[in-house]
Amino acid sequence: MFPRLVWLALGTFAVGTESFVVAPLLPAIAGDLGVPIVAAGWLVTVFALFYAFGAPVLTVALASVERKRLLVGALGAFVIANLFAAMAQSFTQLLLARAALALVAGLYMASANAVATAMVEPHQRGRAIAIVVGGSAAATALGVPIGSFLGNTADWRMTFMMIAAFAAVGVVGLAFGLKRDLPRSVSTLSERLAVGRRSDILHGLMVTFLFAVGLSVVFTYLAPLLTRAAGFDAGMISAALLVWGLSAAAGNALGGIAADRVGSEWTLRLGLLTLAAAFGLIGFAATVLGPASAGPVMIAAVGFWGAAGWAVFAAQMTHLARLAPQVAVVTLSLNASIFYAGIATGSAVGSFAVAFGGLTNLGWIAAALQLAALATFLFGRRKVSPAATEAA
Repeated sequence: MFPRLVWLALGTFAVGTESFVVAPLLPAIAGDLGVPIVAAGWLVTVFALFYAFGAPVLTVALASVERKRLLVGALGAFVIANLFAAMAQSFTQLLLARAALALVAGLYMASANAVATAMVEPHQRGRAIAIVVGGSAAATALGVPIGSFLGNTADWRMTFMMIAAFAAVGVVGLAFGLKRDLPRSVSTLSERLAVGRRSDILHGLMVTFLFAVGLSVVFTYLAPLLTRAAGFDAGMISAALLVWGLSAAAGNALGGIAADRVGSEWTLRLGLLTLAAAFGLIGFAATVLGPASAGPVMIAAVGFWGAAGWAVFAAQMTHLARLAPQVAVVTLSLNASIFYAGIATGSAVGSFAVAFGGLTNLGWIAAALQLAALATFLFGRRKVSPAATEAA
């Protein structure tokens, strides 16, 4: 059964690459399509907004569709939307393609996670989800650096073609590797809202939101920030993303292990503090150090950011699942929507900051947001019952 999950993971690899690779391509896209870098940032914002709010509605609307057909159709539409993005002749066309990509990407991810848990025995669900989510971790380690290098040294359109090719292989694998009549596990919108109204889960989701806003503030404009503060060229930016991706993959694994061994609460505390320090280091390097000295510091900070950020993400999922095990599937689905809502908000905040305060302040803003996430987590912890706190 587990080998079949690899085809699902290939799809999440393509989706994960799409989600993160556009940010480092913003300077190239802005220059080619003749728009300011701040306007190009809307490519990140729109994707995240449609993923956060459009994809859950689409998932519920298509709940009656057979799971295999839905997965193949969603990933097939993802291939087509990437081809449209590659052929875009204007910024508006590319923006519309990104909106469509977000809808089908969110539909695929939600369906893939549900199918993965339905294909295995209950005691194997953790491993199943780890395999599927592992595609996203691999995307940060390999897909994003490769896509960034290809897009910045050759043509940004080639990056979308590359993602379409990966997804097309996934479509073939799903078509031949999955059986028909897979079980369905889709919650209604009313069920999602009912879970989201619980105070303990609401506080947890607010932590996710602030955490994601802080990440997106810097990540959206990481390429121009590295160029401005450290004088990085396209090759060095790709190298920085490789450091970020490899650290993220390691952090994802360590975060899950730490959450099991020392508890998700302590992992979250340490992770958010480390993340705030990493972003503070980026702010320090950008505002105090010269380009010659800022480069190594930026690389180190990006590495700590990748490891701590994905450790927090893994620990937060564990924490939310343990708060209410009986509705864990709904809670984690809500968490994904809130995460992308935070990504959209962070991109907008970053655009505002760049327009009125400059690139060099982004690290300080992100650090403050991570500390706000930590404060929200500590406050929310007091609202959780002792039994739930002990379990976490």
